[in-house]
Amino acid sequence: MVPHSCFSMLCHKTSALDGETDLKTRVVPLACIGLASEQLHIIKGVIECPNPDKDITRFDGNMRLFPPFIDNDLCPLTISNTLLQSCYLRNTEWACGVAVYTGNETKLGMSRGVPEPKLTAVDAMIDKLTGAIFLFQVVVVIVLGFAGNIWKDTEARKQWYVKYPEDGPWYELLVIPLRFELLCSIMIPISIKVSLDLVKGIYAKFIDWDEEMYDHDTRTPSHAANTAISEDLGQVEYILTDKTGTLTENKMIFRRCCINGVFYGNESGDALKDVQLLNAVANNVADVIRFVTIMTVCNTVIPIRSKSGTISYKAQSQDEDALVNAAARLHMVLISKNGSSLEINLNGSLIQYEILDILEFTSDRKRMSVVVKDCQDGKILLLSKGADEAILPCAYAGQQIRPFVDAVEQYAQLGLRTLCLGWRELKDDEYNEWSHAFKQARSTLVDREWKLAEVCQILEHDLEIIGVTAIEDRLQDGVPETIETLRQAGINFWMLTGDKQNTAIQIALLCNFISSEPKGQLLFINGKTEDEVLRSLERVLLTMRITSSEPK
Repeated sequence: MVPHSCFSMLCHKTSALDGETDLKTRVVPLACIGLASEQLHIIKGVIECPNPDKDITRFDGNMRLFPPFIDNDLCPLTISNTLLQSCYLRNTEWACGVAVYTGNETKLGMSRGVPEPKLTAVDAMIDKLTGAIFLFQVVVVIVLGFAGNIWKDTEARKQWYVKYPEDGPWYELLVIPLRFELLCSIMIPISIKVSLDLVKGIYAKFIDWDEEMYDHDTRTPSHAANTAISEDLGQVEYILTDKTGTLTENKMIFRRCCINGVFYGNESGDALKDVQLLNAVANNVADVIRFVTIMTVCNTVIPIRSKSGTISYKAQSQDEDALVNAAARLHMVLISKNGSSLEINLNGSLIQYEILDILEFTSDRKRMSVVVKDCQDGKILLLSKGADEAILPCAYAGQQIRPFVDAVEQYAQLGLRTLCLGWRELKDDEYNEWSHAFKQARSTLVDREWKLAEVCQILEHDLEIIGVTAIEDRLQDGVPETIETLRQAGINFWMLTGDKQNTAIQIALLCNFISSEPKGQLLFINGKTEDEVLRSLERVLLTMRITSSEPK
């Protein structure tokens, strides 16, 4: 891919695939960075890729370009280099690429299937009643048909005006039952399905026209996307929801931080206005500068410079966007990132780094790291950030991590999202040996994710923990009132979040998921395996029976 507006990055929208409306970034493979559009038609090479599958989050391939473009070396390909079918380019004039899968072998084609029919409670009830009426109708036909045939053989032939023949055809026994079948056919009205569909369409329109459900801020009316299941809205007992972007605005704001045990922003609620922190950056305090450097460098953010000279950032993660913008307000501005080259403006001074490797974030690792080379002194640095349970155990032996644990707990009690930051310097021999193993893991086509995680684990240790960031994701307007109203209607809520338990509890209190009044005790069901969860659930049920308490 060689996008026109930026020679290393393009944006695309994947709402047709995963329902997410935020723009995602895709990057040009390292081997293609710097290629001119005039060279595209003469490129020669080979792409190795796995068999087609429907996993839209993974693509493990390799590309080998032949000389003179590259010295016949393997270039790993990942999902970050891939555009999937049904995605839409945004903020990009054009892009060139190679079609790897086509037709039904695309990830979208592989995931297509026959949609399961959706039946409402009313439809299910009507189906049961229709089946019961049909069985009753069959019984009636059998009983009356049998009685009719007996009457015909015993009484009807005695009546001179009926004139039944003495020897009829073999199917004569079916005539009377079929007559009763015709007479009973009106038990199941033929028009019931048409009438129900018509009524469903009408009250779906009433939902579209309901002015009470019109959002004046976005000028968006309500819309019934499926007219077949609207009546089930009155049968809802449970609502399962995620937190970020559904209950919250998904607009991350950097609020507080703790750097080597020093808290910033606790008094004002905004670390970016903390005079002590601003002075520390201006005076080039080593720990603070390292902390802000990790915020600026350890990410996949791409800076975009407009024609007027202002810089904006494109990030797949709102947390990374908040950290980079916060660092810019602390006078450490990420001004350019082109391939492996990165430039930062710190208090008017230009600092350059070379990005050697990126250890990407995964849900299993819960952290990401970058290996960079400081172009000023030639040192190789490992910069890491991630969840506290993923970063703090990687601290070097002897470092006191208790202040960082306390900071994480304090911020979690406030309902803030936390990240821990750490770093260490790498020796040249150590990095060269590790880089060879990392390159081999990136080039494998089988179990690439597992092998990469194993290699990353080799490097991510003996970190010096620098500090903790706290980011606020505010609730959307009207969320607590809406949830309280629905709870009063007897609807139960379940919230899914990747935050710490204390953060989740605070968000649940703010959202009115659980009551803040002392009506009962808060019961915890903890566990990482099915057996642990079952044992925890048994303890909770035993506690409820003993104390006769009412859970919140």
